[in-house]
Amino acid sequence: MQIYSSTGDKEIIIIPDTNALIQEPDPKKYKEFTSSDRLTIIFLPTVLSELDELKIKSSNLDFQKKVKSVITRLKGYRQQGNLIEGVTVEKSIKLKMVASEPNFDRTLSWLDIENNDDRVIASALEIQRDNPSSVVCLVTSDINLQNKTEMAKLAYIDID
Repeated sequence: MQIYSSTGDKEIIIIPDTNALIQEPDPKKYKEFTSSDRLTIIFLPTVLSELDELKIKSSNLDFQKKVKSVITRLKGYRQQGNLIEGVTVEKSIKLKMVASEPNFDRTLSWLDIENNDDRVIASALEIQRDNPSSVVCLVTSDINLQNKTEMAKLAYIDID
């Protein structure tokens, strides 16, 4: 799926889930999903936490190496500036990390605080609420997360 220029000149905010980030860690590849000149990619605390867990707990050494390389790449962006404020790469792609967890008192009642997919959706909804003139889009190949994303009335891109 591609987000076409029907979004006008709105900023597009991309939120990759853990699997998407492992599958495609290169920010410039996410630009292929859009026709926008302004793209922000946001890395959520739930996703960063899952990456840290996978680098240790995975029994597949090749997969562990891949996860560690994604983490190393993300840490490398800190050399370019403050990721909480945003770092520009590839001239028009801004990368940001969110440090705060979502507030489940202010989100959809059917989301479960203990479920990581639900945490990602709650975070995406907060980002949409804080950026009402932007298009927020999750990137995932996870069918259950896609289903929940649709129920939450958010856009998603299937990375497969």
